[in-house]
Amino acid sequence: MKKAATQTSNDLRPENQKVKLNLIPYKEEICLVEFLNRGSAGMFQKEADWAYGESCLHTMVSNFRQHGILFDRKPNPITHRHGGKATYTRYRLLDDVSIERAIFRVNKLRSQRGLEPLKGLPPYSIYSQAA
Repeated sequence: MKKAATQTSNDLRPENQKVKLNLIPYKEEICLVEFLNRGSAGMFQKEADWAYGESCLHTMVSNFRQHGILFDRKPNPITHRHGGKATYTRYRLLDDVSIERAIFRVNKLRSQRGLEPLKGLPPYSIYSQAA
């Protein structure tokens, strides 16, 4: 099995103290950046699946509560391809405090991967800023 792509930073620290860059973002990080980029539109399960392959958006949203990141929830009825109705929950970051906490969490996860924090509001896609 192949190892994940890593890259050593170019700094003057001794070899045993150099940080390895992990270019593969955490799923939690991808989810939060997607919410930040979508702004007040938020997203529901199908959009999360299309965007980054999320299969349990409700679980991710629930897990963010432990970091103080709260979400507004609204029913989102859709008509499926056979004409029937289905209702998904549309989630969006609740307020400015939750947005700030989401940015803080993303930057913490990026620092764990050896990357610089995102700059600006809203943060740009993590794919364009990786290494």
